[in-house]
Amino acid sequence: LLADADVNSVLVSDTDSARSAVAKTQFPVVLVDVDSLSLSPVLLLLTDLRRLLPRAELIVLLDEPSFDASVQLVRRGAVDIVCRASDDLRLLGSRVASAMRDAKQRADRSQMLRDYSILTEDLLYRLTDTARRIGELKSQLSSSGKGSGSPASPTDDYVSVLIVEEDGWLSQSLAPL
Repeated sequence: LLADADVNSVLVSDTDSARSAVAKTQFPVVLVDVDSLSLSPVLLLLTDLRRLLPRAELIVLLDEPSFDASVQLVRRGAVDIVCRASDDLRLLGSRVASAMRDAKQRADRSQMLRDYSILTEDLLYRLTDTARRIGELKSQLSSSGKGSGSPASPTDDYVSVLIVEEDGWLSQSLAPL
């Protein structure tokens, strides 16, 4: 069913093997065939999978539609239920491929937010450190000016900086400041 969608898959035959496979690899999509197992172990498996793979798409396969089973499966973390009797199983491959693309986009977005958070934290640290250094330098300048006995002049808050550059990019940028 998944070969047409060009999806690599790992096949396990029982719930314990599924837990072991999930412990080794973070799967973005998990298909669970409910009718090959009894419902109770599948419900426990779905609970464990939701805990171990909080962002994974858990898709469940049923032979016959069952409202009671579907409600329990969704409550345990299934995001989609495919019935063999009524659904076109040829569409399962495209559904899995779509779920994998969605999972990849979520992972990329999450990584981007983590990177943004790190950069923001670093920027905040540098700004705080720079403000602290400016305060220390102002304190040193004001204490050295008082010790010399000369009155404060309007140019005490100005600093002369020598800029050596070839193209003038930095000096043009600093001129308005």
